[in-house]
This record gives sequence, C-alpha cells and structure tokens, in this order.
Amino acid sequence: MRLLMLALLLSGACATPAPRAGYVLARLDHLVVSNSPVVIDRPPPALRQGRIEVPYVLLLLNKGQEPWTLSPASVDAKMEYLPLEARCQGLSDPAGPRELPLDIAPGMVLRLGCVVPLSDEAARLATAGDRVIKLRLSADNRALEFDYFLTADR
Repeated sequence: MRLLMLALLLSGACATPAPRAGYVLARLDHLVVSNSPVVIDRPPPALRQGRIEVPYVLLLLNKGQEPWTLSPASVDAKMEYLPLEARCQGLSDPAGPRELPLDIAPGMVLRLGCVVPLSDEAARLATAGDRVIKLRLSADNRALEFDYFLTADR
C-alpha cells in the first residue's frame, strides 16, 4: 500500500505540474467563492503520517449585509462513491489559522484552507487511475462543488 501511495504522490511531483482544478468563480447566496489559489499554485498531494492528504484553498467574499457563518457541516468532500473528511481552517487572520465555525463579516474576504485525507480505500481507488475529488461548500440546501484532479502514475 505504501508503494501505491508513493507512486500517486510522485506522479504529481516529477512531471510538469498538471492542472489540479478548473477555475471556478461562483455565488452561494451572498457569498462569492473562488478556487483561484488551487488553479494558480497547483498544490500537490502530500504524505503525512502514512496518509495521502489533498490540499484545497478557496477565497470567500461576503457581498451581503449580514455576517455569513461557515460551520464544519458546511464543507465536505467525496471521491466517486466514497465520502471523505474535509478539515478546513480560516487562513486570513494575522493571529494564525482559525478553526470552524467562522463568521465572515460583510465585505470580508476569507482564505479557507482545507485538507482532504484519503482513506485506505480512497487511496487504492486513486492509484488505480485518474480520479476527481469534489470539495463541496453548502448552505440552505444549495451547494457549490470544486474539483481536484488527482492523477495516478501508471
């Protein structure tokens, strides 16, 4: 299993970085969301404590008149049929990362950093071929999905 995980990681590190995401700029109520940090930086997966972790960063802008609360239940992820955990933090505070829930004040821009650790089953699935991880941000029965293209070394 460890060899399969290393092959998956090295496939992104050895060649010219492939696009990890297509650019998305979308609205969820009065929240404008962009995945531009992932499109520009192309962050590769990382191996931490024997697990593959996939990074995803979003920019959120509150264009409304009221604060918008981002709760842990607002963010999840999946790969095909497998639900995945999404651990997210606010990265905009000069005092350091802040855990969810976070209030986004009107006019405020928040950099949201997420990590999606792959379960053993998801890692096996990813090493079998190219996969897409979907990070989902939801509110009031509506959701935005952001893709992360995971390529396997063959």
